Amino acid sequence: MDAITNYDVYGNIGAGHYATDSILNTWQTNYSSWRTKAHTISKDFIPGTSPGFNDRGVRPGHTPTSRKLFNESYAFGTLFSGMLDRVKAIADRDMIMITSWNEWHEDTQIEPVTPAAATNLDDGAGYYTDGLYYNGYGMLYLDILRDKTLPALSPCDYDSDGKVGFDDLAWLLEY
Repeated sequence: MDAITNYDVYGNIGAGHYATDSILNTWQTNYSSWRTKAHTISKDFIPGTSPGFNDRGVRPGHTPTSRKLFNESYAFGTLFSGMLDRVKAIADRDMIMITSWNEWHEDTQIEPVTPAAATNLDDGAGYYTDGLYYNGYGMLYLDILRDKTLPALSPCDYDSDGKVGFDDLAWLLEY
């Protein structure tokens, strides 16, 4: 494949602590511009996204970007969800990149974690969280990824819950 992508989502989103719809719209406009430039040289553009970013534990001086939009009143996962909505609109070849690589030390992971209440406490007297709240989000990021990227599965979703699973087989066998 011969395409152009951007690995460093954090570096070009321009959000300190919280992204906003305005920041994400500007980010999408930049991606659209890069896509147009890629097409002028007959290349595809594969946009990238990330669930959040905080590397204060390994690189001092960077301002973290929360996994939430706007402020702490918005739900975890809203940044990732908002980014996925925007990159889907401009992705070539139905492909996107997710900057994650299981990098727990940069808070880009999307793997499941044990559910836990949100906290901004850490072993560095708040240095590592920089006041942002973090929670044990369970399967949230994998669920967001599935829900935002899979085509509609309605032909097999007999119980109309938006997912195809064993419950659909059980529903079908009843009828």
